[in-house]
Amino acid sequence: MAPSSSKQTVLKSEPEKRSSLPELDPVLETICRDILSLKDESPIVLALKENAILDFPTLISMADKKIEQLTVKEKGVPTQLLQGYSSQILWFKKWCAHLRDQAGGQVPEPEEIAAMDRKDFIKFGVNSALDDPIPPAAYTIAPIVQTTKAIDLAADFKRSIKRDASLYPNLKDHRLSSCIAFSL
Repeated sequence: MAPSSSKQTVLKSEPEKRSSLPELDPVLETICRDILSLKDESPIVLALKENAILDFPTLISMADKKIEQLTVKEKGVPTQLLQGYSSQILWFKKWCAHLRDQAGGQVPEPEEIAAMDRKDFIKFGVNSALDDPIPPAAYTIAPIVQTTKAIDLAADFKRSIKRDASLYPNLKDHRLSSCIAFSL
């Protein structure tokens, strides 16, 4: 049988696909590696590359909802980034806002943030978590529903009256007394 003349497509392997992704800005790459302790193949870094979030200003200006909706391709299928990963990015944004507040409203340069120690980021995360252990959107308070049954005032009144036992005749079972007489 003669070989087919149609061209065969060769599927790219995972590493080849990932190497074709755009590179992060060197400052954001340093932040990811040194501050967030992320490896090049971590889901967060891959999500940043796949979603074209390649520099510090783009990351910081993203809305929190957009960060929570980031996707990463696993086996060719885009899946939502796990909550723990997206929350790590959100903590980083909060830390940057904290640094801005400490600097009197001026956003620190990305290079300054990249040069900071990871211990400061961890310390901020732990202290913030202790101040606000559960974000307000993560929990809801269920309303208290009271069920009431129909009130029967007449029945309640009758139950509250104490009855005089002397008004009622003593009831006797004559069958029982006759049985006792035979046994004697």
